[in-house]
Amino acid sequence: MNEVGRLGNRLIATAVAVTYWLLYGYANSMIIYYPSSVLPLLTATKTPNPYFFVHSGSFFAYYNSGVQWALTGNIMLMLLAGNLLFSVLISCLASLNASLALRCSSKGVLKEEGTRYIAFMAIAVAVLSMLMPLAAVPLLFMPTNALTIPLQVWVTNYAPESNIATVIILLMLIPLWNRIYSSVRHSDSVSSATV
Repeated sequence: MNEVGRLGNRLIATAVAVTYWLLYGYANSMIIYYPSSVLPLLTATKTPNPYFFVHSGSFFAYYNSGVQWALTGNIMLMLLAGNLLFSVLISCLASLNASLALRCSSKGVLKEEGTRYIAFMAIAVAVLSMLMPLAAVPLLFMPTNALTIPLQVWVTNYAPESNIATVIILLMLIPLWNRIYSSVRHSDSVSSATV
């Protein structure tokens, strides 16, 4: 792959990471938009901005510790330790998987008979696992009422177990992408040697 192609892949991978993190943060209520300013409420309750809080006693208590920070009157960040860690980790893994898929596609894996189905399955698994943490995005555009609140809570309650499962799946795909790439490179070298 030439230098321009590598630079293009890096730019795409960076765009995937940033976009994915923003979507994850919005879906997981790490980035919250309020129609009216919350600054008067923070002032009235004498809540510092940013407000750091640490819960102790168990793993889940530390997992839900973090910072609440009103960037503006309408935009607040709720960065809990566990969600922040997983959002960054999953965003990086989503970006890496996208980069490896692009690298493989530049070698023509979807055209090769031997690797086409494996590559398609790897792409499908990567896309599905990357969509799992974003399941709440459509719900954020639904009107909130007594019927939708339980659904919104259920979908946006990202337990460590589901985040860990997403990380494991995305990590397991990395050696598969490398094997696909190696098999295509090997078939290229064999075909060029026979010509």
